[in-house]
Amino acid sequence: MQRLLNKLSELKIMLSEFSYKQTLYSGLDAINAFSIIEGGYLEHRLISLESDTLCATHLSLGHIQIKSGKHNFPIIARGKVPADTVYIGFMTIGSESTRYNGIPVEAGRMRFYPENTEIFYQASGAAEWFAYSIPRAMLQTAIDIYSAGRFKLSADQIMTFHIKPGPLNQLKQEVTDILDIAKKINSVTLADAKNMADILSDALMKAYVKAICTPSNQIEDIKSVALNRFHGRLVIDSEQLVLKNMQQNLKSGGIADFTGYSLRAMEMIFKNTVGMTPTHWFLNIRLNGALRDLMYPKANTTVSDVADKWGFQHLSRFSEQYRKVFRELPSQTLAKARSRQS
Repeated sequence: MQRLLNKLSELKIMLSEFSYKQTLYSGLDAINAFSIIEGGYLEHRLISLESDTLCATHLSLGHIQIKSGKHNFPIIARGKVPADTVYIGFMTIGSESTRYNGIPVEAGRMRFYPENTEIFYQASGAAEWFAYSIPRAMLQTAIDIYSAGRFKLSADQIMTFHIKPGPLNQLKQEVTDILDIAKKINSVTLADAKNMADILSDALMKAYVKAICTPSNQIEDIKSVALNRFHGRLVIDSEQLVLKNMQQNLKSGGIADFTGYSLRAMEMIFKNTVGMTPTHWFLNIRLNGALRDLMYPKANTTVSDVADKWGFQHLSRFSEQYRKVFRELPSQTLAKARSRQS
């Protein structure tokens, strides 16, 4: 890594190819940490604000991106991988209390997500994660060279790699070193970004390819998590139904009828998959939708209009539920937003 640093010190960078940014979000602003990779999205939802700090680091190297995040509060995230890249994610903190698409993350796991994959992430406490985005052809070519063509990435299935602590810790260290180098170089004005992007992106790709192709790795059998995956899909589909019929304020019974499950069965599925009842889960979606509208209001936005849009029929009850989660009244959020706009 020192040789890489020495080589980079001789180069000049152009910001069109190289971009490094680190942002610290606190309080309700943590909801803004939503863009996981260019062309895709990851919308954050706040569950509670007992603690409220999220640090996001983003390094863009042309077609390759790496993003890391660290937060100390529970969070839900819903999003989609871009259509032109694949995505690889792993966690170093909080894996024991985190799920992806309804499946426990668990320690020592790295996951490969094909293009257009829907991602549904839920951490019930503090967590640290790393997300890597790269065009499939570029990554597969590097893997073919490293593995002599013995390893192929799935075209349509999430792949889970069980990686031993040594290789996973080494990957984290190499990624962290590259981010640290980018941070140092970002503070000076240089001029040839393509060379810079090529060197850092090559170092990142080699680190990930080596971790993926480690001989001791095991690839998780898709069938072993089929039920969890199916239940995660049920939650996602139920969300879409609720969001399309927001003002009708669908009750759990109506959602259960849509899924084909009994209300009791659906409640058990939600409890086992996301740790909440359907009522609590969908209330959180509606409260976060209201939060976004109040933080970024239009000229004529009122608290009453927002409450009605998100299916809250009683304004006082809405204000009470909102304050319980976000530690302030909706009118206070709107007033702060108006103050920022003026």
